[in-house]
Amino acid sequence: MCKMFVIAKNEKHVCHNSGTPKEMSKCHPIKPRTVATTSSFKELMQECGVNDEADKEPEEETELLDFSTQLIIEVEKRRPLWDARLPKADRYPQIINRLWMEIINVLNCGSLFTTKQLEKKFGYLKEQYRREKSKLIKPSGAQGGKQLKQWMHFKSLTFLDEVYVQNK
Repeated sequence: MCKMFVIAKNEKHVCHNSGTPKEMSKCHPIKPRTVATTSSFKELMQECGVNDEADKEPEEETELLDFSTQLIIEVEKRRPLWDARLPKADRYPQIINRLWMEIINVLNCGSLFTTKQLEKKFGYLKEQYRREKSKLIKPSGAQGGKQLKQWMHFKSLTFLDEVYVQNK
């Protein structure tokens, strides 16, 4: 029987309690339990790093984050998509639509997004960057408050600063 915990009925358990007690203390950061209910069993397996479902969620989240980062990189390469200071001739709707189609092809996301949806997604990222930037303008010293955690795409979108600075 496993010395870490006793499993409730109908729950399968693969015991990872092999080795010396010294090795076990490194592998299992959890305290021994005597009885595990179905819900606490799942929690315990997650704590041990055995639950496969817990491992899948971060990968999906990472893929989504990677897509946003790639989108930002591709938009930065295509100035007419983000710089309204360019002449109208460089920003005709046909040109803008063609540039969004290029991004869809590069990112291979034609089955997921239309050009309008992709444009809207980048619009959300741009708006979030603007909000994050406004949070940085605070008084210094004791009135400044705590340093806020920086948004993950903040540095990637700094190319927009030249457009925002001119507009102010």
